[in-house]
Amino acid sequence: MTPIEVLERTGVLEAGALIAHGCGIVESDLPILRRFADRTAVATCPKVYLKLAMGSTTPIRQLWSVGIEVGVGTDGAAVHNTLDVWESLRLVALTQKHCERNAEWMTISDTLRLATRGGAAAAGLGDTIGAIEPGRRADIALVDLSGPHCQPLHDPRAALVYSVRSSDVVTVIVDGQVVCPRPEAHQGRRGRDHRRCEGTGAHPRRPLPGGRGPALRSLTELCRKPRFGSDVPSKLSRDEEIDEVHAVDPARGELRW
Repeated sequence: MTPIEVLERTGVLEAGALIAHGCGIVESDLPILRRFADRTAVATCPKVYLKLAMGSTTPIRQLWSVGIEVGVGTDGAAVHNTLDVWESLRLVALTQKHCERNAEWMTISDTLRLATRGGAAAAGLGDTIGAIEPGRRADIALVDLSGPHCQPLHDPRAALVYSVRSSDVVTVIVDGQVVCPRPEAHQGRRGRDHRRCEGTGAHPRRPLPGGRGPALRSLTELCRKPRFGSDVPSKLSRDEEIDEVHAVDPARGELRW
């Protein structure tokens, strides 16, 4: 009997559950999970699976195929150490590509969806948070993409997934209230980073195509509701990848998401 079968027989899935990891989910579990997809979600914590040499990870492709929402987590400090969600997000993309042996799987848009709509749905708040839309809570993070580790900045979406560090977050707004304003120390760091870029070919303020301002832009729609594809119902197809960006603050050069 699999753990998912135990959860079904004991009524846990019927009541609703957020399953941690789900690394032991097998093919025979999928029909069971499909029946409870409206009240069941999975949190994936890829750094933990690497550190503990588990040899497996959350089967996100299979879970999406039966309508199960997946969010990104960190697990505890004892196994994750940094509790850095940005680090977890990056490792989700990398480990999923490796697991599926497909570099085109888990696209930037798919990964960002995990961090936004996926996490909101997994927490049972899919209609309240997870996107910047009328009627939802204004949960916004301002991210500084001017550091050398984000250069050259060809695609701000890719930088969010593969380059950004937690220290790049300069302002956090929760339900419309600023809870973590830009620290003065961070402003000083930005100045030093700009000086380090001189003569390296990096462009902290690379203009947008058409001269629309600096390269630090706003993702006003991180995750549109996807049209269901043929193989993975919740997966964004390539022509639906998030591409709506525009300048936010030319003076500061910030990315809002």
